[in-house]
Amino acid sequence: MPTSSAATTISKGQSGGMTVGTVLRMESDDLVAFLRARFDEDERAARAATAGPWELDELEEIPDLWGQLVAGGKRVANVGNFAYQTEGGLLTLDARHIARHHPARVLAEVEAKRQIIDLYERCQPAPGEDPLTSRWGTAAQLVLRAMVTPFAGHPECHPSWPLPPQEETRS
Repeated sequence: MPTSSAATTISKGQSGGMTVGTVLRMESDDLVAFLRARFDEDERAARAATAGPWELDELEEIPDLWGQLVAGGKRVANVGNFAYQTEGGLLTLDARHIARHHPARVLAEVEAKRQIIDLYERCQPAPGEDPLTSRWGTAAQLVLRAMVTPFAGHPECHPSWPLPPQEETRS
């Protein structure tokens, strides 16, 4: 875990003559490395799972009450409001969630997130602008912080990286 955030480093006067942009760039490099490591973990987990496709096969006669979670043509678990009480059983809503986030989808999401990071690293602000203190850099930093927010509880996630919680505005 990084030992200090940019704000802590600057406020303690330990910047060693570095500019705010330099300190932010160093923190940004740590944040990008952290994200890439989490994406690698997600990819390994997805590749280790049954390839799929993952589907919820519900019985037409009694949907929401009984069915099975199927991965790669094989039953993975019984599903239904009573099935969770049996070994390997899942509630229907849990099974729908699992089927929705099947390994192929996780792999596609990991690739898309890696592309965002690659774009961040390749994009350049206007000539003469510092890439991290410019308006472009501020927006790019917010995107990275939004991407790190789901990992806020990870032991290597610096507390300054995730975005603060926002009030619920969606209906």
